[in-house]
Amino acid sequence: MREIDYSSREFSLDAFQQELSSQKDIIKTLAGSGNILIDSDEYSESVNVKIYIQYPDSLLILFEGPFGIDMARIFISKKEIFYYNISENIFYNGEYNSRNLALLTGAKLKFVEVIELLSGDIQFFPISDKIHITKGVKEYIVVSEVDDGYEEYHIDRKIWHITKYVKRDRDKNVLAEKNLKRFERTVNGYFPRVIRYIKPGEKITLFYKSISLNKKIDPKRFQIIVPESTEEIIL
Repeated sequence: MREIDYSSREFSLDAFQQELSSQKDIIKTLAGSGNILIDSDEYSESVNVKIYIQYPDSLLILFEGPFGIDMARIFISKKEIFYYNISENIFYNGEYNSRNLALLTGAKLKFVEVIELLSGDIQFFPISDKIHITKGVKEYIVVSEVDDGYEEYHIDRKIWHITKYVKRDRDKNVLAEKNLKRFERTVNGYFPRVIRYIKPGEKITLFYKSISLNKKIDPKRFQIIVPESTEEIIL
């Protein structure tokens, strides 16, 4: 698909926010495959994944080992989490929260953070009265001063997309960082093939090998069916 160069487009916060909102409204489903790397002080793992998202609130991830062997499946929504460890034949289920997700996968994230990580989405709400915009040759940098520190957005001038977000405290120390790379042009705009989320003691990197947007996903895809012999653990 032919790329569009927005470099000469006049930048304003309102216009950019409206552009992002319109793109998000268009995306209804996502199906992709790739590799996810989780590296923290307590946990380190690299695994192949297949990801299915039905916006706004249904997500299924299939974890695969070498040669496409199924290792585990996890379904999450805003309220529930189901995790089937195939090799151990154990089924976990309970309320969705970051603690339960960390217990099962090593990643301690809120539901909205999971969706943002897997879809390359960065919320853009510089609502502070104290906003500074730097216009560079290749990017705009928007810094918004908030109650507990600063939020920093890097916006690529060519594709009009956020490529980096940094959350800092009052002393300018980095609390969280998101990086988006290798953008691919789609009918819905641009989508990153590499998504990285970093915070002190934890780094999660997702590499997409394939992406499909707005193709119908069978509702049965979001069901996890386990054998009768499976051990069940309530979280």
